[in-house]
Amino acid sequence: MESKITLTKRNSLEELNELFNNGTPLSGVKITYPEVKNKKIYHKPFGNVLTTNRHHVLQNQDFNGEPFLRGQFEYMQVLLPEYRIKSMYKFYPVLKGILNGYRVCTKADKNCLTALANQIYHYYAPIIHVFRQTQERIDSFRKIEDIINDVIATPYAFNGRKKYETIFWNPDYNLTSQEKTDLFNKYRGKELLNKNLKILIEIYTKGMTQKELQEKSKMSLSTIKRRWKSIIEFYNQEQDFLIAA
Repeated sequence: MESKITLTKRNSLEELNELFNNGTPLSGVKITYPEVKNKKIYHKPFGNVLTTNRHHVLQNQDFNGEPFLRGQFEYMQVLLPEYRIKSMYKFYPVLKGILNGYRVCTKADKNCLTALANQIYHYYAPIIHVFRQTQERIDSFRKIEDIINDVIATPYAFNGRKKYETIFWNPDYNLTSQEKTDLFNKYRGKELLNKNLKILIEIYTKGMTQKELQEKSKMSLSTIKRRWKSIIEFYNQEQDFLIAA
């Protein structure tokens, strides 16, 4: 049956160091068994998403001095298992994928990867394997060390869960949430004005009055009056270009 581990108290730094360095289980660990079959279990202290390469994607954007960019920006997440893995045979490739993704995203050194591997082993390896002092358990530590060395020596292309964002904020601006909201609302207002102007320019013909344009476009007369000068200027420029051609 699938097991779930929860922490019943806040662990000290010394206890965490023992876990990282020696694989000593944390005190205050409680093992329970959920009744619902195949229930997703996200173990502490990670949640389901360990890290992402979002910051790399952000760093590669050319903001050209603008506070934000619009588009479809793809990045990837390093995910942890949804369940405790039932065999070490399946655990090792999962561990390697996580460590490789984490190193690609964070440039973590061996000490950091070793600490992370110990945590992942403690929470996601088969529970019988974790809490029994057997030769297989000792051998698994050597196998995990080999995986860490391999990830450091020859990291492979990271292929995590794809995520998308439609707006990236320029980190150089250091904006508050309210400032971001105000800027984006101003941008959306300008975008809507430009969209309306484009529609009005396409509909307008020579000699058309504001009232006629309002009836044909179904926009308010006040909107047309605000954009009237721009409509006429664009129409005249277009006619001059056609005559010159």
